[in-house]
Amino acid sequence: MSGPPHRQSGDERKSGEVVGGYRAVSTGALAAQRGSSPAAAKLPDGDDAVALVRIVALSAGRPPAFPLDVRVAYNRPVLVGREGHLRPSPDDRFASALHARLYGDPATSKLYVEDLRSRVGVHRRLSGLFRLEAGARLRFRDHGYRCVDGGLVHESLDPAETRPRPVANEDLPALIAALGPPFRRGNSLIGECPEGAEPVYERIGPQTELHIGDEILIGALALSVLAPRAKVRG
Repeated sequence: MSGPPHRQSGDERKSGEVVGGYRAVSTGALAAQRGSSPAAAKLPDGDDAVALVRIVALSAGRPPAFPLDVRVAYNRPVLVGREGHLRPSPDDRFASALHARLYGDPATSKLYVEDLRSRVGVHRRLSGLFRLEAGARLRFRDHGYRCVDGGLVHESLDPAETRPRPVANEDLPALIAALGPPFRRGNSLIGECPEGAEPVYERIGPQTELHIGDEILIGALALSVLAPRAKVRG
């Protein structure tokens, strides 16, 4: 059984806020949204949200027509993927069916992203000073790279292609500009991302805590973590 119809508040209509939750899937509310970009179901308002996550770019780096915010609630994790509550653009060739899960831990009031064993993984944008250990994997534009002995090699985002190759000469100027340029120290790559440079993303672990200001890439959908909201008790 579905609950009473959701009525948007004035603030919700202004911001275009979308809310993801399991209840909507069971009622079939998302079925009619297939092919939309991006999509998530409406759920009743509440103060049990751990954070707001803003969609800042769709596939191919295109920004949405207006700000779209997703409320991540303690009792309603948000699934991201072609069959999730929040679906990337239909032309997103990097998104898996169930790519990642955004959820809040009520014990710590922290926000996490869990990679649901997706094909290309979940990435977080590099910012400021960074240090990449050997084996670190990057995404720049639509390409993958791996840090090997203080340098970078091109690596296909298709897991079936496991043989790395040198970074193409035509890719180097833009990649170096986006990374600082980096310099080698032992097996590490160290650099600083300049302001205004093209985004470079590092692949993160299967379950990673997120912080205010983090930008993550799920498929080709870029999400920015906004200020958390305190859980209201009692």
